[in-house]
Amino acid sequence: LDGASDTADGLLSGRTGDRIFDIMSDSHIGAFGVIALILIILSQFVLFSLSSIETVFMMPIAGRASTIAACWNKKYAKNTKGMGTAFIENINIRVLLVNLTILFVFSMLSWYRTIIFTACFAAIAFSYFISSLIDDKIGGMTGDTCGAVAEISQILFMITVLFLKG
Repeated sequence: LDGASDTADGLLSGRTGDRIFDIMSDSHIGAFGVIALILIILSQFVLFSLSSIETVFMMPIAGRASTIAACWNKKYAKNTKGMGTAFIENINIRVLLVNLTILFVFSMLSWYRTIIFTACFAAIAFSYFISSLIDDKIGGMTGDTCGAVAEISQILFMITVLFLKG
């Protein structure tokens, strides 16, 4: 959640360049960070109450898989090394394929395999789209943006499952 609030503060601040990173690194939360946290927590609360146990079980798996897919083929955005550096710089095609295979296996174990698989695919596609927007804005990904992608893709995964189940 911290990464999502820092990312919201930085990217929605209207600043450019290193000033975005300064805002994201600041230990104080801003207005956009508070709004992001409230929206994420309320969304997850509502979605948890409406979702089946297998959707709740698959949610973090889909979120982490989406984060790996989002960081694939991206570089670390900052000039200085941060906590996300090792994660982002070590995602290659092999890591991506292993990740997608694990996600596929878990989704096939589900009772609603087609729905779960479709929701996983939607979350991954959306997270890659979001990471491309972030890449355009700040020149890559950071640990904070990875956290934001994970939270957003988890919410999108649960919404997609609920929508497809009808």
